[in-house]
Amino acid sequence: MTNFDELQARTKHFFDIDMQYKRGRNNLETGRIRIEYSMKICGRFNMVAPVLIKSIYGISHRLALQHLNKLVEKGYLALYKTDRAIDGRLYVLTNAGASYASELLSTAIPFRSQSEPSRQINHNSISHDLMNAYILLRGVNNFNKEGLYQSLWQGFVSEREFGRIYQNNDVRKVDGLVRECDDERTITAIEIENSYKNKNMRQTILLKLLYSLNNGIYDKVFMFSQRQDIFDDIKRFHKQLFEELPRVTSKNHHQARLSEDNINKLKRSIIFRTKFCEELQSIFYP
Repeated sequence: MTNFDELQARTKHFFDIDMQYKRGRNNLETGRIRIEYSMKICGRFNMVAPVLIKSIYGISHRLALQHLNKLVEKGYLALYKTDRAIDGRLYVLTNAGASYASELLSTAIPFRSQSEPSRQINHNSISHDLMNAYILLRGVNNFNKEGLYQSLWQGFVSEREFGRIYQNNDVRKVDGLVRECDDERTITAIEIENSYKNKNMRQTILLKLLYSLNNGIYDKVFMFSQRQDIFDDIKRFHKQLFEELPRVTSKNHHQARLSEDNINKLKRSIIFRTKFCEELQSIFYP
């Protein structure tokens, strides 16, 4: 039997990592802060790219490239060029970079010392993974309309970190967890939906989300996308499944796949967030 309380205790360290970007008192201090912050991004997301730091640091694309290339010169990062990334390039950790990032994050970072940069990347999910990292970092470094700092969440657990902690196949491997600023006791899962999925895939996701919600791994789910019509497609399948699954009996337990209480929980817990739709579309799908 999985001890989820013990696993949840392991997420506390990641929630407590400070990912708020703060400028230094002078250019020298700001430069050091940016080096450490970029290395923490790469350590937590397995990659870093100009698109992830331009808005956070408030710098141009050219300066973002200079900054990351400087980390390549220092031997901390390796450059991997790919058309699948919005910037045409990704930066991944070297052996020295993994050691440095491990120190900054106070956690071990798995690293295969002889692996090529291209082998450290999941080529089928580059766009999704960059959007995911952008949203998690963007939420920590959010500003209101008046330009005042107003974080949406205090901290997060990345998809990579979540997958290392929760290895049960019944658990929905979400794209991250966040601890919201206005409700520290609530753990919210983050799902980035940047592509269409068929009905069978939606059913599998729903049932795994339900299992995770029922076991207290997270309390609700925020869904983000760059397109409103992807949300509409998800809602259409959800409506169909909520009507069909109560009439389908589970082979193992001889009970309905979804009870009325479970349906209400899913409806209440899955929240579609349109806040970043236009922003994600303009940045990642120009």
